Amino acid sequence: MNNRTAILLLTQKDYITEANLITNRLNQLKIPDYFKCYFACKRIDDLTINSNWVNLEISLDCQTWGSEMLFALNLIEEEYVFIFLDDFYPFKYLSSSMLKENIDRSLKYKPSLIRLNSNYNRRIFLKKKEKNIYEESYLHRYGTSLVLPVFNKKFLVEILYKEDSPWTFERYSTKRFNFKNHKFLFIKGINLNFRVANIIVRGKSLRTSICRIPLNDRYDYLRNTKKLKKSLISELRFHIKKLFHDIFMRYLPHI
Repeated sequence: MNNRTAILLLTQKDYITEANLITNRLNQLKIPDYFKCYFACKRIDDLTINSNWVNLEISLDCQTWGSEMLFALNLIEEEYVFIFLDDFYPFKYLSSSMLKENIDRSLKYKPSLIRLNSNYNRRIFLKKKEKNIYEESYLHRYGTSLVLPVFNKKFLVEILYKEDSPWTFERYSTKRFNFKNHKFLFIKGINLNFRVANIIVRGKSLRTSICRIPLNDRYDYLRNTKKLKKSLISELRFHIKKLFHDIFMRYLPHI
């Protein structure tokens, strides 16, 4: 068990079906065998949760995502927090033991943030530190995005505002610190790269993402979710936009 890094999934009542889907998948990948996992939500005792994770009851006084995240972080003892979004489904095999090993090796560099490679996180101009571990040489436009980050908890608390939504945090938090005073690492390699499907986009589910879910879990999810599906035209626009965004942000990250 990694006693320095925790997994945190913060969700809300409307996303409990998606959150259960994600935690079940991470259980299949044996993530809880190597990391202490926390499931945080308001009124958690009133919800049906299919998880053996540690439950964190978020105060009803928290009215924003930022205040909920800060409340949850205050309940976590670990030094680093791997934030997992409640609608990003890992659809490919990933070695949890290798993930733990590489995160543990990364911690000796005392990073403020460790980024995990995925189809939503691509980086160039990386300086190799050792096998599978790289250092980011510049502050990427979405360097503090919430897609597969392992934050130093103290650093995250410093750059996170109570008024933040997930989107305002990703957009503005890079302006809240001096990149030269911090070390950002990037982990990639065989059996370490996440392949994730974004299940929900702007309140509606993506058909292509749902098809990534194994049949048994897919049927359960479709039976329990109340989310409407995007229209075919809307989903096509999403994928075209994402394609151009990936190309643009990979090669012109400062623009």
